[in-house]
Amino acid sequence: MRLILIFLLIFLSVNMPAQSWVVKQLEKKIYDLNNEFKYDSSLSTLRNFLNSTSISNNDKYYGYLYLSYTYKRLFDYNTTLQYLDSAMYYGMQTTNKDFYTANINCQKAMALFDIHRYNEAGSLMQLLAKNNYRWLNDEDQAKIFMQEAYLMYLGKNYSSAEKRYDTSIAKMEISSRCDLPMIYGKKIELYGAMGNEKLLKEVYQNSISISDSCNIIKYSLYTNEMMAKALRDKGKYKQAFYYYSLFDSLSRLYNERENLNKLLALDKKYQTENIRQQVALQQKTIESKNKSIGFLAASIIVLILITLLVQLWQRQKKLQREKSFSINYTRQVLEKTEEERKRIAGELHDSISHELLDLKSSLNENSEVVKEKIDLVINNIRIISRNLHPVLFERLGLKTCIENMAERVQQQNGFLLTTDIQYNRSLSSSTELQVYRILQETVTNVVKHADAIAGKIDLYEEQDSVLIKVKDNGKGFNVKECLSNGNAFGLHNIIERSRVIGGQAKIHSNSKGTEILITIPTNKK
Repeated sequence: MRLILIFLLIFLSVNMPAQSWVVKQLEKKIYDLNNEFKYDSSLSTLRNFLNSTSISNNDKYYGYLYLSYTYKRLFDYNTTLQYLDSAMYYGMQTTNKDFYTANINCQKAMALFDIHRYNEAGSLMQLLAKNNYRWLNDEDQAKIFMQEAYLMYLGKNYSSAEKRYDTSIAKMEISSRCDLPMIYGKKIELYGAMGNEKLLKEVYQNSISISDSCNIIKYSLYTNEMMAKALRDKGKYKQAFYYYSLFDSLSRLYNERENLNKLLALDKKYQTENIRQQVALQQKTIESKNKSIGFLAASIIVLILITLLVQLWQRQKKLQREKSFSINYTRQVLEKTEEERKRIAGELHDSISHELLDLKSSLNENSEVVKEKIDLVINNIRIISRNLHPVLFERLGLKTCIENMAERVQQQNGFLLTTDIQYNRSLSSSTELQVYRILQETVTNVVKHADAIAGKIDLYEEQDSVLIKVKDNGKGFNVKECLSNGNAFGLHNIIERSRVIGGQAKIHSNSKGTEILITIPTNKK
């Protein structure tokens, strides 16, 4: 028997395609980039790799496979499935067709399962079962077994589902023990439906123990949420409330870092505003002193006049340095804010949306209203995520992002917003992002306050500048009064962002509408 096992291991190692050193390095790099939410860099790296003329079909298989992983992190399942098909195509050009077929079918089954296309996922899982799950590693087998068990649970075949979950747990124990709570959570749901309170508590303790030992708060949250739901569905509201309380406490702990970052962002904003006020006060003080100097200059001797002029020149230089410091500081705050927006957007997109999808998949067929509400929440989270940071901004470019924003505004607000963009990317990427933020703020003000039915965004280049014009047919407002009453944060934000990128914003408004004109130098020679 021992000789047979050794022979099988040797046979599998010979027939299993080995990853090249380049592919192993690529896999680690993509894994790190995706965990840091740097999806644009991840996609750029993969496309450069695939455009190389020196890579083999085996390498191309892995390149397209990692592309599918990245788009799956972005919840773009249509593109995920397309790149899995591309990976399959190149896998079929090699001598390892069976290996690649099994692994692509496994990845497709998991992707289809995520979007609740259970029949298609089930068909692929049947193919894998027919071949006795050959070529799949232990972790992938564990996930496929978990999905099979869940389909049995949906069919109320509880005994078979329990056995399949146990098989999945045994595989996951070998490959990735810290991920066991994802299976235990499903098993809690099963024992809740079976009404087996003893096993329910036992599997809950196992899940919490592993979550704590691996220090993964996300799994502790998931375990308590599934426990509370199982007890609630059985009418045990007092016990369910206890686990919901644990879930709430863990949620606060999980969000502590995010809340701290928000407080830091607010503190930076306060400091920036405080510096701006100090600069304004200094300017007024200098203007007052300059008037006094002008009044006294006529009655003092030339020597004193020269002395005062020298002092004035020194003060002006100091003021220029302070203004330069203020602009640089504001620019740094904006850059840090964009980094924070990007991080928060990624967490919303990858963590909360995924948890909601898991919650939706755990609901029974009689919960369509709740599923619809979950879909609405997921959609709102994605909208918020896009508003926080436009996904793949550097790859899509300013023109496409503005057009996409205009389209979303029209769909969400019933507001006609057209664009006329003649732009050849003469600005830097950081300046383009600030232009996009300025237009976001401008359009938001129009939708919220203008009572307009239509608007237009014009963006075009001249010889040494980029001109931006946003016009609406709303009710208008008194620009001077609005800017001085302290409640026009949006308008000040537009003006300040324009100033930071070296531009100038002018606002004109009357009863026929409002027009904002922004000029940004391109520094062409």
